[in-house]
Amino acid sequence: MKRFFLRWILPLPLLFSIGLAVAGGDVWAQNTYDITPKADVKMAFYMKQWQGKPSLHLELRVKNLSDQPERFKAYFDLVDGPSVVAYIPIEGKPPVVQPKAEFTWTYPLYYGSFPKGFDFKIEVVPYE
Repeated sequence: MKRFFLRWILPLPLLFSIGLAVAGGDVWAQNTYDITPKADVKMAFYMKQWQGKPSLHLELRVKNLSDQPERFKAYFDLVDGPSVVAYIPIEGKPPVVQPKAEFTWTYPLYYGSFPKGFDFKIEVVPYE
């Protein structure tokens, strides 16, 4: 029973949030994307407590598709809320995502509900 719960019931909120992001509709009516061809990006959104308040979280997975190490810069701007700018990866010497490797991180957005839309951009930046 515990195994059933962990495997099937526990992931439902995450799947629901991904479904909202993919399905669109009125909730995600105003989205723009600008993604470098050197990256494969997957995003998930969910609500979670952050500093004592419910807050929107963005889970971002970036895969380096190029044949050389790369550092990325991601811009995430809610249409009716805050923005996040993140260097990917955050640390390392040098701070790069190796070829064909993935980097995953979760960003709290200090926003108490799902937004009406968002703008997302990811680009390659120099790391030296």
